[in-house]
Amino acid sequence: MISPSPQRFFVPPTETFKHRCGDHADNVEGVAWLDNRSDVFLSCSLDGCIRLFEASTGKLKDTVVEGQQGGIYSMNVINNGYNVLAGMGRRENNIALFDIRGKKNHAIQE
Repeated sequence: MISPSPQRFFVPPTETFKHRCGDHADNVEGVAWLDNRSDVFLSCSLDGCIRLFEASTGKLKDTVVEGQQGGIYSMNVINNGYNVLAGMGRRENNIALFDIRGKKNHAIQE
């Protein structure tokens, strides 16, 4: 059962999970499959990172984006898993496009 709190929803720790991916230092705000043929997914967090996990094991494969001030609040995987469009929390709520295979990023709005 999910019970509301003033800031977030809380899932009681009595739930059992197949895998627990606890590699972020702050709240996870979004999760998305890398593409429709893979066993990997991305997660974005208020810790300013986008991390890549293997779904079958729950193990961290890579940190594809890190050090983003203000955190990453949302993301969407585009171009068949080559890019991530993300909403950022720094300054005036930027939007950024990340080339996650080449690990380059481009600010779209500042």
